[in-house]
Amino acid sequence: MTQASPRPFGRYVLHSLLSSSNFAEVWLAHGPVPGRVALKRYLPYVSEDADLVELLMTEARRTLRLFHPNIARVHECGEHDGYPYVVMEYVHGERLDTVVARARSRGQPLTPALALHIAARVCAGLDHAHGGTDEHGHPSELSHQSISLENILIGHDGAVKLVGFGRRQRHVEALNMATAGVLKDPIATLAPEQLAHKAVPDARVDIFSTGRVLYELLTGVNPFQRATELESLNAVMECKPAPPSTLMPVSPALDLVVMKALDLAPDARYRDARQFQQSLEELIASNGWTEAARPESLSRWMQHASRV
Repeated sequence: MTQASPRPFGRYVLHSLLSSSNFAEVWLAHGPVPGRVALKRYLPYVSEDADLVELLMTEARRTLRLFHPNIARVHECGEHDGYPYVVMEYVHGERLDTVVARARSRGQPLTPALALHIAARVCAGLDHAHGGTDEHGHPSELSHQSISLENILIGHDGAVKLVGFGRRQRHVEALNMATAGVLKDPIATLAPEQLAHKAVPDARVDIFSTGRVLYELLTGVNPFQRATELESLNAVMECKPAPPSTLMPVSPALDLVVMKALDLAPDARYRDARQFQQSLEELIASNGWTEAARPESLSRWMQHASRV
């Protein structure tokens, strides 16, 4: 977090820069929404691409109806002074990739119980989003399309929150970002059907991506990451990751759950996020991890991982 002098931005006051990229900044702010919020404002050059701005705002508006404890709420979106922006719930915590990397460097990796707990909470949020409706009561067909360690926030209170929803046409956004000279999503974080371009990917991409996140949490390895982008692309398209138990001492039952989510064929994966969540919760129960897979346990792990 970078401290800065408070500055007005429309109806909000920006206090501290939480993160930045060559595409957007995220500020800790306050305004008409009670309490602190995270205000993501896209850089001015983004406004030069009217199609991209319309995509960003349309997709952000589609997330306004999401109310779930495992999804960071989007309060509003719009444009001010040349900046498209989105106002989101502020989560007092860290990105999962950041805290996991620091914990591993200290010899405090996630336990399998907590890895399963996080994945189950992600599935719960996905189940809510996938089953949502628009303002007319029609199915919203909202999927995330970009689940990764970077898009999962862990609160110091043990909350698990998905961010980055509203990108049903993420491949279109990525194309525009590439044209603007901005890095696309790493190939190793995409599902095979996202790379094949045979059809618009659906919610089953999120099942695949959640399986990959669980694999990473258990083993510390992205199963599709290779030395070059071409090798990573081939690894995703072949989709033959080694079972987690070949890298870490986990049970064959856990192997079966992870590998089902990572099946090359979308129809062979879990039917929906709820079914995936149930399998994860059954594993937690069958291993006697119920107490070890709770928000309080995750909060304690966060405290140890964040300790200076």
